[in-house]
Amino acid sequence: MKYLFAVLASLVLVAGLANLSAQDHSDHMGKEHKDDGHMDGDHGDHMDGDHGDHGDHMDGDKKDGDKKDEVKEWDGEVKTDLKNEKDPTSDTKIEDADAFTAVWYGFKAHFADEKGLKKFKRRPYQYSAKLGLAMDGLTDIKKVDPADYKTAKSPKMCPFCSSEIDESGDVYILHRGFKIYFGCWMGCWKTFLTDPAKYYDDYGLVEKDGKLMLKTDAEKEDKQDEKKDDEKDK
Repeated sequence: MKYLFAVLASLVLVAGLANLSAQDHSDHMGKEHKDDGHMDGDHGDHMDGDHGDHGDHMDGDKKDGDKKDEVKEWDGEVKTDLKNEKDPTSDTKIEDADAFTAVWYGFKAHFADEKGLKKFKRRPYQYSAKLGLAMDGLTDIKKVDPADYKTAKSPKMCPFCSSEIDESGDVYILHRGFKIYFGCWMGCWKTFLTDPAKYYDDYGLVEKDGKLMLKTDAEKEDKQDEKKDDEKDK
């Protein structure tokens, strides 16, 4: 009996030691996992944070680049001072060049009074030709010499509003070397500039070698070229 109690006591002791060892191992592993989780968290947050900042930085650069390419319609940076001496809305002589001004797509225009300034701001395109501004597109505007511009062969009726075109009037824009007349200012110019090539034929125009020409002039050039080719073949 004494021997049996001794054996049982030994088994209980061994089981207790085994359980204690397992608990220590479990606590140690748990601590290691906890530390690993902390490291992963720091590493992940740090990388995500840097990547996020980098992404924002790149987006910011892109947005800044886009903004540099943009030209504000009104009151942006002055690219060219037109220095016009007469108010384009009334032909009135301007007494004080700095009193009434507006910047339209980078072009600074001057006016005789508040009334002229307001009229221009309502319909700037209506006075673009008088300021020597050519409109090759809705926002493709440049300073030119109107004297270099020919009158296109206008149709009798405006292709946009069906009103009669009066070439002695001032309802026109300067476009790629030509004066393009319209029946009114109620949107004809805008429809034209949205897709100019679509309406060149209406105005007796044709594009040749990247240049806009009167059809009659283009036909003359073609005949001259044919004549030169024939002479070379002889």
